Amino acid sequence: MSALSHILLGFEVETCSPVFVDPDHLIITGQTQMAGKTLTLNALNTRSKRRCIAFRTKRGEMEFDVTNTLKPFYTEPKTQRSKYISWQYVKSILESSQGRGMNFEEAMKSFKSVAPAQGESVHVSLTHESPSLEVTLIRKRLEADTLTSRGKLLYLYSVGAFGVEPFSVSDANRFLGNNGWNKSPRTKQYLDEMMEWGFLKKIPSGKRYGYQVLMTPEEATKRNLLSVNEKVIE
Repeated sequence: MSALSHILLGFEVETCSPVFVDPDHLIITGQTQMAGKTLTLNALNTRSKRRCIAFRTKRGEMEFDVTNTLKPFYTEPKTQRSKYISWQYVKSILESSQGRGMNFEEAMKSFKSVAPAQGESVHVSLTHESPSLEVTLIRKRLEADTLTSRGKLLYLYSVGAFGVEPFSVSDANRFLGNNGWNKSPRTKQYLDEMMEWGFLKKIPSGKRYGYQVLMTPEEATKRNLLSVNEKVIE
């Protein structure tokens, strides 16, 4: 099977004439995980009927249609700064064997190696510690009333006016109008606040984002995160 001097790239719009590309001095650019650079190189490799070498420099990259895969290997350096093996080289060995990056600068508490005599094997002792996390969630009590636009939206949430389906800022203003209240120019700001507090969530809606109830009023009341009181003003 002979190699091709030009590779079929595709066909021209309208005329359907084939379009070829020269494989020499070729560069392909595009947005990561979006443009299809690896797929393009894979196709060009297959169509060219040539032998290619692919260097996968990042973890998780798409595989090429190759017949032989060489795993990462480690070569001991010819020169050493001291008679003891450096921890940077041990880090490289472990990263190659496990196929992932390792951050020993922060995680490793102690490292020691025994300098071998000529012809003896190297013994390495590693101690790895993982941190434990303790997080305290603090909720600040917020009081609001229906004399303000924020309070009106919170009241509509408390009575379930937002429902379970996604809604937009315009829908929220419509909910205000259904209760005889005027729409507010800060409705989006107040909805974003409710999202930060964990009551709502944002969801894609066309070119914009909409909102949807994340925690129902019943659940918020059960968790002592919501209470509604009636007050009569004379």
